[in-house]
Amino acid sequence: MRTKFIFLFLLLQAIVGISIAQSSSKNRPEFVEGQFFVKLKNELHRTLPEVENGYEAIKLSVIPEFRGLVEKYGIHKVHKTFVTRGADLDNIYTISFSFLAGTEEFLRDLNNLSILDYAEKCPMHYPDYTPNDYNSFQQWHIAKIDALNAWNITKGSPNITIAIVDDAFALNHPDLAANVWTNPGEIAGNNIDDDQNGFIDDVHGWDVADNDNDASADLSLINCQAVTFNFCHGTGVASCASAVTDNGIGTTSPGFNCKFIPIKATSNSVTTGGIGAGYQGIDYAIKAGARVINMSWGGSTYSATSQAIITAAHNAGIVMCASAGNDNAGTPRYPCSYQYVIGVAATDQNDKKASFSNYHDSVDVSAPGVNIRTCSVAGGYDFTDGTSEAAPITAGVCALMLSVNPCLTPEDVEYYLEMACDVYSDMNLPQYQGKLGAGRINAKKAVQMVYPSQPPTATFTSNVQNCGGIVTYNFQVTNVNACPDTYSWDFPGGTPSSSTSMNPVVTYSASGTYTATLTTFNSAGINLGSQNITLNYSPIPTVNAGTDISGCYNTAGQLSATCIDPNVTYAWTPTFGLASPTSATTNVNFMASYNYIVTVTNPTTGCQDQDTIKVQVNPNPTTYAGVDVTILPGNAAQLNAIGATTYSWDPPTGLSAINIPNPVANPTNTRLYTVFGTNTFGCAKFDAVLVTVTGTTNIQNELTNIANIQAVAPNPATTHFELSANFATNGNLNITLLDLSGKTLQKVYEGKVSEGEFKHTCNLSEKVAAGVYMCVWEFDGKKAVQKVVVE
Repeated sequence: MRTKFIFLFLLLQAIVGISIAQSSSKNRPEFVEGQFFVKLKNELHRTLPEVENGYEAIKLSVIPEFRGLVEKYGIHKVHKTFVTRGADLDNIYTISFSFLAGTEEFLRDLNNLSILDYAEKCPMHYPDYTPNDYNSFQQWHIAKIDALNAWNITKGSPNITIAIVDDAFALNHPDLAANVWTNPGEIAGNNIDDDQNGFIDDVHGWDVADNDNDASADLSLINCQAVTFNFCHGTGVASCASAVTDNGIGTTSPGFNCKFIPIKATSNSVTTGGIGAGYQGIDYAIKAGARVINMSWGGSTYSATSQAIITAAHNAGIVMCASAGNDNAGTPRYPCSYQYVIGVAATDQNDKKASFSNYHDSVDVSAPGVNIRTCSVAGGYDFTDGTSEAAPITAGVCALMLSVNPCLTPEDVEYYLEMACDVYSDMNLPQYQGKLGAGRINAKKAVQMVYPSQPPTATFTSNVQNCGGIVTYNFQVTNVNACPDTYSWDFPGGTPSSSTSMNPVVTYSASGTYTATLTTFNSAGINLGSQNITLNYSPIPTVNAGTDISGCYNTAGQLSATCIDPNVTYAWTPTFGLASPTSATTNVNFMASYNYIVTVTNPTTGCQDQDTIKVQVNPNPTTYAGVDVTILPGNAAQLNAIGATTYSWDPPTGLSAINIPNPVANPTNTRLYTVFGTNTFGCAKFDAVLVTVTGTTNIQNELTNIANIQAVAPNPATTHFELSANFATNGNLNITLLDLSGKTLQKVYEGKVSEGEFKHTCNLSEKVAAGVYMCVWEFDGKKAVQKVVVE
């Protein structure tokens, strides 16, 4: 959608022969810069830590597979992409990174990780609009789709909501304000997520791009004359679907009384006009309970993540409409070409394909999209063109259909919408056959086809769960023309005892036979049905997995589940890192973050319960004490520890301070200084530096001219380390492992050695705990010392 340019600019455009929308699209990024979608494999039950800034990215380094990637690519934010839960959504994360030059390399590295199903770029989409001339025939499209006669049947229900996912909205526009959705479960301004949908104070929609509750357009950012049409698109799109009608001003919309949910999907930091958070907008629409979603934007890139959230919306019973695009091209366009989306092409006043409209076999219907009178973000009105208008006009008709028949599934809506279409001439042209959908939409026919013409049948089924006495009653629509307006249930002996829901859940507290009665009503009549259920009640063995825990990497913790039923068996999943996965209490090794699920089962009744505990692994600091140094007696050495937040040195002898990273060391004898570094998570790691004072009687390297002693490897060590040296002569060698107090912990080697290469493996005994130690070499009465760190 695009406001019309003045005549001189149109004349210049005609002379140059360039479409503004087409020329600018060549310079628009196809993907959101610095972001990837990644999906963890469901079967691994793994999680990624939530990261909000670059400093917190150290949490991601705990995941073995991500070590080295955080710093290399500048990962600074990680968060779950969607609030909507589901097997194919729970493990999808958005990763933000700063090293843009390494985008392709980073993507390859991620796709090589064994814990991921996939990694992919985040698609950037753009509003579909095409500039055109002013046209004085206002609102011609209303008559063309026969909305006037549709309104004789229904003027739409405010209970049917249309989610408009777009750039931003003028929510106070006089022709929109009364139709802006108000969240009934949210209390404005209390900073509480009252309806527990994952969004705080979302009274009138949500800004999924900037993560706040203001979906309106920032006046300082609006620029409708820019080629990118900044923040001017959503207002007009919303008015095509749900402008306030019969109010004596402005324009009208097919949706009439249906409310629209404003969902802002363009960040205030974006100046390219792109819809960068469109699929997160779908996620919010699911949580808000939308019945229809409109997406007047698109791009050429397929995304598995995008299809996953669209599938989730479809499974939630939501009808989705998307614009086909304005490039006069026959190529796929997304989201129009995704499964479960009604793709919409545009027609003109003469019932011909709009000159700019795309065409493709993924297009399902066509709708007016030329010279449509729409609300302007500035408060007035514009005449605009594009499939951006055709899609919300179609969404408004879908909302009318659901207003008279809320029982319709998304498949029902699409089927009857297409059945009601009027065929137009361009559909028969060879180049367009099968690529403009079923025809141009007809609101009256569509509403007539789904209007309940028969009394509802009060037929329902019940799902009896003896464990806990829970019964789910499911109303069944036997005929789309018999959809009830109301449901009235009675459940003697149950809780609740009555309900007006479509599919109520009732709890019974004892075994027995119970009767449920349903009364249904619509304009064609009333019906009553009843059913008996037999319940063999057994209590649910409620389990509590305990509160979430966290710990430092490579340390141990404990999971301890409790259950009121002493006869149950326990099973933890996954079993990774657990010492006893079939016990109520088990030790856990903090190696990676997991969501652990405990399942309890009563072997007599078979009743089960589950609970989940999150184990968050925090990273250890990368404490480094620096390189060993040698000084002359009376001289000082500057120590420089790095990698932690706070530091503590030991022993204090000869140090200028013990609680800073860089004390000055002035020992009188050779000393091994240990520094304990702690990070903000309270995790600690130690390292040591040897300060050798030449000419002292303490342990020093007296073998310089006798042996070339190599570095200990690995260091830090866990179960063993390797020693190696080259001796210039034969002699007697003793190697011992001492703690920092000088106590001998282990004889490492004792025997004769010959001139040449020497190698020996030291297998650490159980009494050697984690810490810093001295490995002392003694060759024919002369000594040398190496430090060894054990983890």
